[in-house]
Amino acid sequence: RHNPWRRPENALAKYRRSLARLEVLGMLTAAEAGRLGESPPAVLRALPADRAPAFVDALRRESFPGGRVPPGRHLTTLDAELQREAEAVLDAQLSALAKEDVRNAALVVLDNATGDVLALASAHTERGDATGAFNAALVPRQAGSTLKPFLYLHAFDRRAITAATLLPDTPDAVPLRFPGYEPENYGRTFNGAVRAREALARSLNVPAVVALHEAGPRSMFAALPRWGLRGEPRLEDHGAGFALGNRQVKPLDLAAAYASLARGARAAPPRFLLDAPPAPPAALATPAAAALVADILADDRARSASFGRRSILHLPGHRCAVKTGTSSSHRDAWTVGFDRDHTVAAWFGNLDGQVMSGSLTVETAAPAWARMMRHLAAARSSRPLPGAPAALARASIDLQTGTRPCPATRETGVELFLPGTAPADDGASYYAEDGALQLPGEYAAWVRSGHNRIGARLRPPASGGELAVLSPRDGAHFRLDPLLPRGQQAVPLALDRGGDLAVQWSVNDVPLETPLFPLTPGTHRITGRTDRGSATATITVEAD
Repeated sequence: RHNPWRRPENALAKYRRSLARLEVLGMLTAAEAGRLGESPPAVLRALPADRAPAFVDALRRESFPGGRVPPGRHLTTLDAELQREAEAVLDAQLSALAKEDVRNAALVVLDNATGDVLALASAHTERGDATGAFNAALVPRQAGSTLKPFLYLHAFDRRAITAATLLPDTPDAVPLRFPGYEPENYGRTFNGAVRAREALARSLNVPAVVALHEAGPRSMFAALPRWGLRGEPRLEDHGAGFALGNRQVKPLDLAAAYASLARGARAAPPRFLLDAPPAPPAALATPAAAALVADILADDRARSASFGRRSILHLPGHRCAVKTGTSSSHRDAWTVGFDRDHTVAAWFGNLDGQVMSGSLTVETAAPAWARMMRHLAAARSSRPLPGAPAALARASIDLQTGTRPCPATRETGVELFLPGTAPADDGASYYAEDGALQLPGEYAAWVRSGHNRIGARLRPPASGGELAVLSPRDGAHFRLDPLLPRGQQAVPLALDRGGDLAVQWSVNDVPLETPLFPLTPGTHRITGRTDRGSATATITVEAD
């Protein structure tokens, strides 16, 4: 009622009544009351500048229980100049994307050595968008491909694969390992046999899920919270799709995970207050494995087949490790990366879930990331990533097969390996007498498909026509899911080294009409028969 901005007449009347009351009480003389009445206070409507609102909001919510900041002076990690630049970067990029239906964005800048949050910005367009009330840096969003580096790191560290390992990028590679799951690559093409280095650098989906299978999906999923990636705790809520980004993460948490990777796989949780003690340097993986992943993410040549040489992800003279990510239906666009000193995470999208207008991540989030990284290099003398450390072994490989070179090798290169993991065999078995590439039986369908644009052939069967059941693996154990219809729980059948042979399948000597076995409880003997011989695998199916 007495708000001087809204009802100045009420406020003035209340002021004069207060003067009269003070005079009656003898606290003011008549002359004093008269002078004060003649010159009432001037109430100016001047709001103080709201500086770094997203940073302050994140500080409250991340550093203090319930968001209540105790009284006193608090020295923060905020760099005011970087904060202004981060806000300017987001505003400029959102303006550039005005026609692309992109209305929200977030940018986080961290110090790699300490985890200090140097800048944290959230922005939205001014189109009556109610989502502007949210701090986008703290909103969980689908991660897209930004979790792939941690998947490959896990696989490297467990010695499940190396950077030179050939991974199948074929339509049937994932269903053979995770029945019912059939992801595609962004370009809807399949590349056949791809080295792990190229698969990660190019962000190919199918090889990533194969790598997940080799490393163990449950152990990989359990490792994510240790990186500070808070979220849904059950693998069953995501399945193997979490490797491709159906898991939600906050931009702040993702930036902190990449800062930990930049630190040599040492935990670097975000810190907002300088008087808060830094977290103890908990080991998340071996530094050598982290350095290998960083080297792949900085490899412009390895990613060129998907992104082109010297794309916006390549900063001339400033080596950075960087990864993009796009969620399903183009609702989220990410670019996260680091140099030696700083990590920057950029997210663009729509907090209300609306689909963006098909703009690519390299056109959406990557320009903001690149501008901020260049600014850090110029204004903060942020240093480029160094070369690979001596802890990684170097070996010459055949770039087509990932093995040691052989007389038929067409192109060689140097690959990095964890100690003791360099390939021992050459690639002679991958080449026919005329020099054509020949692949094992797992690639049979791809070799026969239109995706095979390199003229690859199928490798002849081993000596004696030895056959093996590829799917399901011998000794595999399945458990039926009570929430899924029984008709949807089946295993595709595949024969390794079967090539183009016709296969007759049977289960417990009962013939099958199609190469698909509907799972039923019990122990089952699966046999594939061809003109060249037969192979058998025994599996167990458990009712839940």
